[in-house]
Amino acid sequence: MTGTRSAAVLLSVLLVVSGCAAGGGTASSGTPPPTHTPRDPPSLIPLPSTLEATTTPRPLTGQPSLVVVQSDANAGRSRAAAEQFALEAAHILTDVRPGLSGAEVVQSLASSSMPAATRAYLVQDLDDQHKMGLERHFDTGLDMWIRSMPEGPVSAPRRVTVELATNVAATLPGGAPGAFHFWYRMRLVVIREDGRWRLDAWSGARSGPTSSAELTPAQRKDFLLGTGWRRIPPA
Repeated sequence: MTGTRSAAVLLSVLLVVSGCAAGGGTASSGTPPPTHTPRDPPSLIPLPSTLEATTTPRPLTGQPSLVVVQSDANAGRSRAAAEQFALEAAHILTDVRPGLSGAEVVQSLASSSMPAATRAYLVQDLDDQHKMGLERHFDTGLDMWIRSMPEGPVSAPRRVTVELATNVAATLPGGAPGAFHFWYRMRLVVIREDGRWRLDAWSGARSGPTSSAELTPAQRKDFLLGTGWRRIPPA
């Protein structure tokens, strides 16, 4: 399986396992179904409003690390600290190259109040990605986009809902050279628990353009729904 068909099959698999088909989406017609169908992922409901901000989180580089995630969880109480933790949490939930088990990753992130179905989905997603061997990860050489809404005092919110738009890459099946890319939106809710930030909820949206290029102005208009998006440039 090579060329366009291999890319179409890969997207079909990633859309199901990554949650991009949330909300009733289906795989592209004419492509075979994935070999494993996970439970339905939590569906993303876009933020109805956001609070403007002038700062952006530290850009992601390389592969994620549990050490970095835990450092950011304890970094401070501000909205900016919450956004940084959410970004690193998204990184380690997406990038499977470090080889960490789903249980190990989710245990390091999840709050005590995270719904059991969400916890189970995230564990299964990571473990299934390892089995497929597609090395899913963020393309950190491209822009990322963020917006958020804090709850509680702005200087020390108790809860922050964060939406991210990123470019996801994965190796092609069958040893084909290069990688397959698509733009993807996700929503993370982080809360203060035991003096640190913890992930309380996660949901994913349909994928956007299948491209390894930056979003064009027209694509941003269609894909970055809502207001308050801020650009996170590459490091």
